[in-house]
Amino acid sequence: FLFSQFEENNLVGFLPTEMGLLTDLAVWGMERGGLNGTIPTQVGSLTNLVFLDFDFNDLSGTLPTELYQLTRLTQLDLNNNQLSGTVEQLGVFQELEFLQLHSNLFNGTLPEGMGNLSLLRTCTIHDTLFSGPCPH
Repeated sequence: FLFSQFEENNLVGFLPTEMGLLTDLAVWGMERGGLNGTIPTQVGSLTNLVFLDFDFNDLSGTLPTELYQLTRLTQLDLNNNQLSGTVEQLGVFQELEFLQLHSNLFNGTLPEGMGNLSLLRTCTIHDTLFSGPCPH
């Protein structure tokens, strides 16, 4: 079990791709800092991750498809960034309890699979460009 939490930090720059080498990492939080750039594709190798929190940074770009390999996630917190694109595979996170995507540039529709996230207790998607019906 590895834990990496850097809340309310003065770190600036890009998310390190080398974090993908920490395959036993369970918690990765780098919230409320000055991070920019994209979420690296190497995040997909962190298959033991249960907690991912990059909120209140300046991350941009789309979510890498490798992110959807993190099927053990219980918390995904990406709010208050500049992330864009669609989130069509969110339904793979069957263990998800907490999801915050608000205050980003996400667009498209919410995937039907979200309606099957029976453990989901908190979901915030306001201040995005999502459209269409809410999955049930």
